[in-house]
Amino acid sequence: MENQEHNLAELKLEKAIDERLDEVVLLAENRVKNSQMVSSGISKSQLNSALVAATETNSSPLSIKNWLLYQAGRDKAKWDMPIVKAIAEDLEKLKEIAGKLAEKVTGISVENIHVRLIRIYLGYLKRSYIYEFKVWKEGNNRGGRRV
Repeated sequence: MENQEHNLAELKLEKAIDERLDEVVLLAENRVKNSQMVSSGISKSQLNSALVAATETNSSPLSIKNWLLYQAGRDKAKWDMPIVKAIAEDLEKLKEIAGKLAEKVTGISVENIHVRLIRIYLGYLKRSYIYEFKVWKEGNNRGGRRV
């Protein structure tokens, strides 16, 4: 019976996340558009690494944030500190969303929901970055400036 309750909670959570998905996607898209992320030197492979760090089975919201801060603090870091701080702010917004989702779904912790939202956010951050980088690169190749 316990397994059935867990499965039901998981289904409710997936539905609840789906209802808030656009909010998470827009948060990621706006972070890329409203920061210097594309021109900062961050690469697609670094965003892949962030996603891998977040999808480790034992990751927590704090360990993911710590990984990002570590990347910004390294010598020759391509993760710009203001960008990482802005992403950290987004992670806090995701924590608020996770709290609201936890109210709808019993049996799944806020931290668990928060990690799931972070993983989703980082995936969409990468997707948005890839698109915006191509637009930025094409604008620079034409001698034009991206607005």
